[in-house]
Amino acid sequence: MKKILLIVAMAMVLACGVGVKGADATPYVWTPSDGDINLTSMGFDFGGGYIALVDDSVDVTTGTGFNFLTVLDAGNPSGSVIFSTSGASHLATLGTGNPPVPATPLSQIDLGASYAYQLAFFNGTSWEEVNVVTDIGGAFYTITFGDVTGSVLQGDGSPTVPIPAAAWLLCSGLFGLIGIRRRMNREKK
Repeated sequence: MKKILLIVAMAMVLACGVGVKGADATPYVWTPSDGDINLTSMGFDFGGGYIALVDDSVDVTTGTGFNFLTVLDAGNPSGSVIFSTSGASHLATLGTGNPPVPATPLSQIDLGASYAYQLAFFNGTSWEEVNVVTDIGGAFYTITFGDVTGSVLQGDGSPTVPIPAAAWLLCSGLFGLIGIRRRMNREKK
């Protein structure tokens, strides 16, 4: 029985390793619910780059072939994004002021049917996804791109990261091991 348990454990480790290695990175995703968000670059060093709002279905690490809306850069360290619906399209429009009004000229992207978005940082040569989000109270979040921290997002609705398939596989394997162990203990009695 110990051999069977060892074989099952080794198979789970191998399956989880393949699942994690093959899994795509999942970005932090926000879904607007109040019509606008406000962004402020508190202590953020752009270094010639900028922060952009991108549709949630985009893999920004590919670096090409997607639309984005530049929301923060050295020349515009704070701003607002207004969300609206036009038919089947959900639009994100760069705004200014408080309350935010659409910027002139209008700058907007279509977020598609999901109405969800992610933030990405262009450092001058490549794109980086948000890798850490810290809730600092209320509707404020500190976001980190790689080694660069300091940009604060204000909006209602918290970011979500879907659970990757490898986590489900790991959990089911752990429950299987628990079941096998309990069965072995009953057989000994």
